[in-house]
Amino acid sequence: MLPRLVQGMGSRDDGTVCWMSANAWVAGEGWTDEPSCVCPVIRGLCIPANDWLETYADRERVIGPILFVPMGTVGGADLMSRRAFACADVAVREWTPMALRAAGMHEQADRLAALPEIVDEATAEAAGAAAKSAWAAETARAAAKSARAAATAAEAARAAATAAEAAAKSARAARAAEAARAAATAAGAAATAATAAEAAGAAAKSAWAAATAAEAAWAAATAAEAAWAAGSAAEHLLVPLILRLCAMGREELPVVRRLEDLVQP
Repeated sequence: MLPRLVQGMGSRDDGTVCWMSANAWVAGEGWTDEPSCVCPVIRGLCIPANDWLETYADRERVIGPILFVPMGTVGGADLMSRRAFACADVAVREWTPMALRAAGMHEQADRLAALPEIVDEATAEAAGAAAKSAWAAETARAAAKSARAAATAAEAARAAATAAEAAAKSARAARAAEAARAAATAAGAAATAATAAEAAGAAAKSAWAAATAAEAAWAAATAAEAAWAAGSAAEHLLVPLILRLCAMGREELPVVRRLEDLVQP
């Protein structure tokens, strides 16, 4: 039986864990919330999802059944970039329009929702520019009306723009890492490590920014008293995206050992 799921990383002293430290513990990686067995993009969503759930009972109910689904999701740079683009796409074309509509900005919402799917650097950069435009418009509206829904919608747009920009940066760094690897020299190896780390960091930033957009979108809907905004952003927005990203590219990943073989005695 696993220790209790808590907000924060948990503690070895009192036997508590968070979503990611539980995966690290079972995989034999020690006590950390940065398990190497979980894709950085997915980890960037799992941590806020864990911390936004307010009670132990909520974490047991929402995370418990899927606790180890993220394990074994680490793949190549291309898969990581695809996941980062998917985060940016949801933040820009789904969550930010949700926030904008809650604030009464239907035209801006429709404009973002109608953008092409974010699948590469070009679509990410175009979406980032569009989200920045929405952010500027909503910031001005919030200043004029001092409306809480408008202010949180502006935050969602800002975060979505950051997610798109970070996803594009991750893809560029991943491509540079691949080029350095192809050089097959000592200098190339050093460059590969540096650019691969940069790609992972940017991909994780895309996930964190997407999560921020989700939180802001939910806050905007709550402020507008939208009937569907019951529950939490973690359960209704982040967790479905996490499961989608975990399933992405599964056929490309090595087979993960049986869970019972991973559990430490």
